[in-house]
Amino acid sequence: MNTTTKEVSRPDPASASSGPARTIKLSKPVDGHGGPLTQIVLREPTFDDYLKHGDVSKASRSDDGAISFAVDRVALIGWAETLSGVDRLTLGALAMKDVNRLTQLIVELVGAEGN
Repeated sequence: MNTTTKEVSRPDPASASSGPARTIKLSKPVDGHGGPLTQIVLREPTFDDYLKHGDVSKASRSDDGAISFAVDRVALIGWAETLSGVDRLTLGALAMKDVNRLTQLIVELVGAEGN
């Protein structure tokens, strides 16, 4: 029985923009439609992406007037799908450690506080 894990080829997400791609090595492979996925490559976001998904965070004001920001999970999954070319079902199988790293990278790429 062959137990070799292969790297699944995905469409080149970097081709949609001129910026550098960013890669996240996954802590454990997840099953994708084309086989095991061991890394996620994010392309640089475009303004068109921003118009589609909006801000990756939401601001709220507490009773004492302090402003805080929280990640908008609906926007986050949209950004993750768009920038990586990986479908929602596969992204949903990521380990939380990998989700946290993916979230951090998307926030860095898109802007945490409304750009």
